[in-house]
Amino acid sequence: MNYILENMVLRQLGTYAYLFGGFILILSALYLLPIVQALYAYSKKRWLEKQFAATPSSGEAENKFRQHLLDASEPSQAYPIYKIFKFYFATIGIVAMIIGFLMVALPDDLGPDALDWMLYIPLIIGAGLYFLYQAAFPGQGLYREIASVFAFLGFTVTALIAFVHHDMNEWLRTDILAFIILGVGGLIIWHSRSILTSYLYMIFVAIAGATVYIDIEDNWLYFLPHLLWVFGIAILYIWIPKLKETKDIGPKEIIFGIIFTMMILSLTMTQLSAGSGLLIPAMAVVLPGLYIFSKTYYYKADTIIGKPIDIIIVSIIVFTGMTLTTNIGMTNASDSIFLFEEYSFEKQVSYFILLGLIGGIFWLFNKDYNDSTEDINPLIALFPVVVFIVAYILGEYTGHYIVTLLLLGIGFLYVRKGIDIKDSIRVALGTVIFIYTLIVKMNDIWSEDLYDSKNSTGLTIIIYGAIFLGAVIYIRSQWLVTGPSNTSKANDNGDVLDHIDKSQSNDNPE
Repeated sequence: MNYILENMVLRQLGTYAYLFGGFILILSALYLLPIVQALYAYSKKRWLEKQFAATPSSGEAENKFRQHLLDASEPSQAYPIYKIFKFYFATIGIVAMIIGFLMVALPDDLGPDALDWMLYIPLIIGAGLYFLYQAAFPGQGLYREIASVFAFLGFTVTALIAFVHHDMNEWLRTDILAFIILGVGGLIIWHSRSILTSYLYMIFVAIAGATVYIDIEDNWLYFLPHLLWVFGIAILYIWIPKLKETKDIGPKEIIFGIIFTMMILSLTMTQLSAGSGLLIPAMAVVLPGLYIFSKTYYYKADTIIGKPIDIIIVSIIVFTGMTLTTNIGMTNASDSIFLFEEYSFEKQVSYFILLGLIGGIFWLFNKDYNDSTEDINPLIALFPVVVFIVAYILGEYTGHYIVTLLLLGIGFLYVRKGIDIKDSIRVALGTVIFIYTLIVKMNDIWSEDLYDSKNSTGLTIIIYGAIFLGAVIYIRSQWLVTGPSNTSKANDNGDVLDHIDKSQSNDNPE
């Protein structure tokens, strides 16, 4: 019996350690792109400092201007790598010390009821560290983050283990348990303003959305899990002021954007589409909402890395659009929509949530978008709405042709916008969208004839090659960045990419 109890103790402590380790691994993965951005920002500032050092200043006015440029190039969150390094090592050290102390302090002879009180150890540790932070280190960022994360995870681990150990599922629903955990987490975040705990909170919301239905009976309370939307949206109470106050988009904001988007998409796919036929209508609301949210609060980003929501939403729209350009894709989408069939109170609550999201989007747009410098691409913002209307009304008859035209329009507008503002990423993205939409549609229309023989396969490949080559010829005719290859002076000066003499380029095009 003692051997079994000791194994249970080790498993419990191991679970606690694994949760911390998993959180750290998730955070490490999410920090990869922000770290790249931070390194780019620091290298940009160092390059600017070297240029100023190599060129003497002409006076006090220029000195002030140089200092202004250096201040503007400094990220609002300085030394992000240093900060996360401290958090990692401090967390690992605390976890190791706690586990080691408990293994030494716990008696060898554990009674049969040992787990009844041992499950409270994570809660006691988390609460103890949080009160220690409040008493000895108030306001210190590192200790605030560590204490808040331990407090939230400690309560969560104790609640989950107690739920299973005491068979609480006989009288406590899993969604109510999730609400209790998230309520405590929300109080911790509100009291501490902890960034890392808010990440963990949103991850838990996303996981809860996918798991609370496991043992919930289909009765009149089946709508309750939809209240997870309230907890998910509530995190904006903490984060919107942070996004408005920051002077640039740094690692904290990028990670928030990624996790927040994943949480909202998770709730959309689990709470608004589980057997209710509302996935595509919900996406017609959620995707434009997230896109407008990004344009409203992420306009300060200097690089594409600083706009994670844009990247995710555009990727989803393009991938979904290419799927719906095919007849079978549009047929499946049309068959998945049933707005009024199998009507229930749970479905009515879903409609209330969608109406609330629509109202929130309009409120957001009217309140804060005026401060933004970002332009909203109408085709991107309206694409999910148009797809829903087309799929619901036209279905497989002509709907896939309309989606094809819309997607081609998005690609062409990206190319034109990229050429106008000399943005290579927009040009490349638009070209990829345009070309691959054509290829997908050609395969859908002539799938039986394209590859039925060697000759038809060869001709198909030639056509695809011509499309790629034609795109390059068109783009180069609109945006020429390479100078004449026979200019000896250019060869003497090295690479002339982006340094062409425009007066010569008009007379001597390649």
